Amino acid sequence: IISGPLDDRSDLYTTIDAFIPMLDEWSAAQIAAESKRKGHNIDLVTLRGCISSLVCSGIVRELPGGKFSRIHPRPKAAPQVKRKEEDYVTTKPEAARPEPRRPTEILGQLASRVSQIAADAKKLGADIEAAAIEMEDQMKATSEEIEALRQLRSILNVIREK
Repeated sequence: IISGPLDDRSDLYTTIDAFIPMLDEWSAAQIAAESKRKGHNIDLVTLRGCISSLVCSGIVRELPGGKFSRIHPRPKAAPQVKRKEEDYVTTKPEAARPEPRRPTEILGQLASRVSQIAADAKKLGADIEAAAIEMEDQMKATSEEIEALRQLRSILNVIREK
């Protein structure tokens, strides 16, 4: 926590201050997401500490619900940091987008999936063949039992006729 005014703010405070919108109200998590989107990796504890110091210094105000907004206009005693118009955040941060994959990565992943599907198809074919053999064995056993019953019936018919 900074004890005096932020006249000689560090780069971290300046960076975090740039992510806090003037026209909108953001939570610390939204500010952290915006900083990550812009390429800064600031942990949430450090970010909250810096925001707290900025609130104590009167540069940022804390609103109900844990939301923060930059005070506009900025105090004239504080040094002005020149920023471009696109540096000011006026919209909700977008979800972090993953980096686009290279075509070779995409093809490699697809080839891996095709190999897995082929292996699964081979296993399925082997399972079907095993089931067919088992059914054939059962049908053969049933045929043999039917043949035995026919022979028994013919023997019984012969005995009955005598």
